[in-house]
Parts: sequence; structure tokens; C-alpha cells
Amino acid sequence: MENLNINNTQQKSEFSVNTDIVKLPSQGYFYKDGTSEVVVEYMTATDEDILTNVGYMKNGIQFDKLLEKKIKDKNVKVNELLSGDKNAILMHLRITGYGADYEVTVTDPNEYGDNANFKAVVDLEKLTEFKEVKELPDADLLFSFLLPLSKKNIKFRLLNSGEESNLEKRVLDYSKKLNTLPGLRTERLKEQIMSIEGENSKTYISNFVSVMSPKDASALRKYINEVTPNLVLDYEFVNPNTGGRFRDIVPISGDFFYPN
Repeated sequence: MENLNINNTQQKSEFSVNTDIVKLPSQGYFYKDGTSEVVVEYMTATDEDILTNVGYMKNGIQFDKLLEKKIKDKNVKVNELLSGDKNAILMHLRITGYGADYEVTVTDPNEYGDNANFKAVVDLEKLTEFKEVKELPDADLLFSFLLPLSKKNIKFRLLNSGEESNLEKRVLDYSKKLNTLPGLRTERLKEQIMSIEGENSKTYISNFVSVMSPKDASALRKYINEVTPNLVLDYEFVNPNTGGRFRDIVPISGDFFYPN
């Protein structure tokens, strides 16, 4: 009986899946509970069943389903994570599961015609640094910003990944019904802004954003991007057709986990 217990223990050890601690770009400043890192289980061959599930892929939720399985902290809900933090966890899973080589198709902004497009292999290990966040939210997780043209002081928040997904779906469904182009950029501002000069009525905020000057809207979006935590996803590419160098953002797209 003792030998049987020893063998069972050895088998459990041999076939157990290791975990690792992944630090988050938000560094604990953007969640009420101060979450700054998560315990993540390494990928296995069976996880490809999630990534290739037709229903998940059709609804664009295969990455979320993968994260729900791989994140081992019970208090962490995937749809409440900021997109930048999800990117960091997905990057860790991709590198440890498939390696750091990631082939992408690139367009050189300085070239035209046949010389513009080419394939390149990105070293994902170079995309694991956190973007420097120079401003932090207040105790209510809100930021303040003075619009340069109207001189209105606004308070806004960052949307978590679940809110981003719901917003995109709502805007797309609405645009299909009316046969119009999606107005995602404007609708996102309406969701993010919590008050304007102390006025927090959603109707007022919606009306204000609808007539906001392009200068104010552009400045606000730029600032929101500056304070949003994420990985540093820009990468230096070399155009093999011309030898020219340029930097561009590496997309974490649908084929991120399908290197073959």
C-alpha cells in the first residue's frame, strides 16, 4: 500500500502543470484590491481545443476562455482586467507555449507598391517591457484632464476589457441596424467620461461629446493613451526590399497563438 501511494504521488508530480507569476503593467494602481500580479498555469496541448473552438472563435472569445482556464487566482475575473494586463498574460502564455518567434505581415509606411509589404519574424521577448505610466488615477480610479480649447475640466476612467468588448459589440450592432459606419471612438469617450465641470449626467456627457471640438477630442484621446498601462508593443522592422528601418505596433491578433 505504501509503494502504491508513492507511485501515485510520483505520477501526480510528473503530470502536474507548472505555474508562474506574471506581473501586470497596471502594477496594482488600477484595481480596488491592488492586484499587481497573477498566478498563471503554463499552456498544454489540450488548451489548443479552446483556441480552435469554432463557437469561441466566431464570437471572438477564445483568448478570454483561455485566460479563464490559465489564471489561477480565484479573485481575478478576466473581463475586469484592463486590456494591457490581458496582453501581458497572453504574451507570457504565447512565449512559454510556442516560443518567441511570431511571423507578421508588415507594411512599410515609407514605401509604395511591391517594396512596401513584406513578412517579418518578431522576437516577442522584446515586447515584455511595461510602458511607462507617468500619471496615476485618484482613489476613485479616475483621472482629471483640462480640455485645451473649451477649458472644461473633466474626469474620466479607463474601461476594462469586458466593457471594451461590450461597447464594440453594441456599437457594431447599432451601426448594422442603421446601415451606418460604427462610431466607436466617440462612444468610447461617452463611456469613459464620468463628469464635466462636476456635471455627471450621462445625457449631458453624451451631448457634450457629440459636439466636442476635434482638438479637445484628439487631446483627450492622446492623454488617455498616455495613462493606459500596457506592454511596449512597438517594434523596429527592417524592410528586406530596401533596407529601410521603421517602427510599428505589433498586433496581438487572431493568429497570435497559431504560429504554424
